[in-house]
Amino acid sequence: GGAVNLDLQILELINLQWTHPWADQFFLFITSVHKFWWVRYLVVPGLFFGALWKFKGRALIVFGALAVSIGVSDWVNHNVIKEAFARPRPFVSHSQIQNKLSYQPGGQSFPSSHAVNCMAAAAVLSVFAPAWTVALLVYAALVGYSRPYLGVHYPSDVVAGWILGWLWGELCIILIRRYQPAWIPNKKRTRA
Repeated sequence: GGAVNLDLQILELINLQWTHPWADQFFLFITSVHKFWWVRYLVVPGLFFGALWKFKGRALIVFGALAVSIGVSDWVNHNVIKEAFARPRPFVSHSQIQNKLSYQPGGQSFPSSHAVNCMAAAAVLSVFAPAWTVALLVYAALVGYSRPYLGVHYPSDVVAGWILGWLWGELCIILIRRYQPAWIPNKKRTRA
């Protein structure tokens, strides 16, 4: 149909035409940043202790909400939604699409787990740290864009992932507000 053709046409633009060697390296870095040793052993602990310092006891709530929202959304996305749609990755279905990763990712294409996870994290963290919202959304956008750029997802996979991720994050926040409202920061600040 028309929507499928448009999806492929946009993918071809992103993957084949709107490219540059520096962008190849940048998006390879963005899409795989969580795999680097220095991120796992320096950045993540730094963020953890920084959050403990900023949020005090609430930091554990923040990390718990993140773990639940990302963990559940990732599992459901990978094991239920992707399997139900069973959409092959674009470089498998279309020989002209270039897989720019150094390996061939397995699994299905729709929706993008990278997009789901980043947007779920953005939805949760933006509630606890509103000042970070723009940076979180920019990061989620860059990670999302990296997936069709690298040829491993269609643009619609990413858009669906962003929507699902935001919904998962919001659901997590709604449940916390419902059952533990004191855990969520109060937006209305009164003057002393």
